[in-house]
Amino acid sequence: MKSKTGKIKISIAKKDASGKPIVYRFNYDKSSKFLQKFIDYHECAHHQAGDLEKINLPLNSKDYLLREDVAD
Repeated sequence: MKSKTGKIKISIAKKDASGKPIVYRFNYDKSSKFLQKFIDYHECAHHQAGDLEKINLPLNSKDYLLREDVAD
């Protein structure tokens, strides 16, 4: 997904309607090739770690931040 005015590059690991893992990308083309690769690997790591099956956590909680560190 692209936005002409958007400056933030973000991606989100999700599952499609059939349960297949997917990654949504926003303003991906505004990132360097290196950052694009990191973003893809980071989101794939969330799928590998089973983070989508775990309960949602507050964004500032220790457990949430730990998930992000593991995905990095």
